Amino acid sequence: MRTRIILAVCVALLALGAISRRAPHGTDFYTEVAKGSVPGHTAVIVYGENTDIPAGNVFEVLWDGSSAYVNPVAAVLHNVASTDVDDVGTVVSSGTATGGSLTTLEDTEADFVSDGVAVGDSIVNDENVEIGVITSVDDLNNLSSFVGMSNPDSGLRGPPADTPNPQIFAHPNEEGDAYRIVAADDTGASLVYIVGHSVFRTEIDEFVVLNGQTDVPTVNLYARQYRMRVFGSNESEGAITSTTDDVATTVTAQINADSNQSLMTPYSCPITHTCYITYWWGALSKGVGATTVSIIHLMGGTLGAGVPYKLQPRSYTSTASSGHEHPYFLPVPFPGGADLWMMADSTTNGTGVSGGYYLINVEN
Repeated sequence: MRTRIILAVCVALLALGAISRRAPHGTDFYTEVAKGSVPGHTAVIVYGENTDIPAGNVFEVLWDGSSAYVNPVAAVLHNVASTDVDDVGTVVSSGTATGGSLTTLEDTEADFVSDGVAVGDSIVNDENVEIGVITSVDDLNNLSSFVGMSNPDSGLRGPPADTPNPQIFAHPNEEGDAYRIVAADDTGASLVYIVGHSVFRTEIDEFVVLNGQTDVPTVNLYARQYRMRVFGSNESEGAITSTTDDVATTVTAQINADSNQSLMTPYSCPITHTCYITYWWGALSKGVGATTVSIIHLMGGTLGAGVPYKLQPRSYTSTASSGHEHPYFLPVPFPGGADLWMMADSTTNGTGVSGGYYLINVEN
């Protein structure tokens, strides 16, 4: 009888939790956040992998770099380069828009035909840090993008009317917007998108046109970077790195040749928000030997010069529980400016471990 009562209470609590995660008008709360429909709330998904963890009590950050992860010691410029000469783009035209929309770009001072702008080239709006793909060169001064501009961080196009969070969507090309038209100059990637934090721990982002193995400096100074992704018409053929332009010259973000996106768990909550962990997961992605045991730590605090702390540890083995998912029915808050990341060790050399977590960021 007591077991039945306890079971009934547990079911009731789970049902109550499910109801509490519903938006006021009856739809799923998390879906509404992802759609930009909940004022002041944004969704962030962080994920990463380390494919070569050594044996012993050596914990390494889950990310796709080839060395131990180190945050920049200060907000600095970064140099972006590939290991392959074929990862190169060309700015075939640039200027300031005199008009446009979500699906068009107008510049009455341009000559897109003489510049050699072609279908398939990328429209990079540097004012909004958004991107589109050219579907037609209409005349000397006008370009069209049938599918429209998109926000590279969220992937979302223009917002519906009366959206509470329009900043997570793309914006129309407008008079006064600085733009670049970028073409692939070879068989590799032409563009990468970088997002991170400024010295004030506010979010900043930009597009960088690649130049093969030659360093291309960022426009922004980054105290943190947490995502880098390939855009344009081709995949990357080499590993693309974003390296601090200082004495330390440490890699802050990396894209491996088979990923086209960084896979890294280090993330910092923007100083303007409180971030809530709603879910995290971990798994062995590559086991070596008959039995591999790995311990994963979900970490918080400061990654680098500061105090880190363990939010939650888990143990995995290749012969039994090689992965897990952990939802938080009571989301775990951490403050603006704090770091969050994952680390793992292994009993076997060359072990691969992957993991990630979901966040709801709420404006303060």
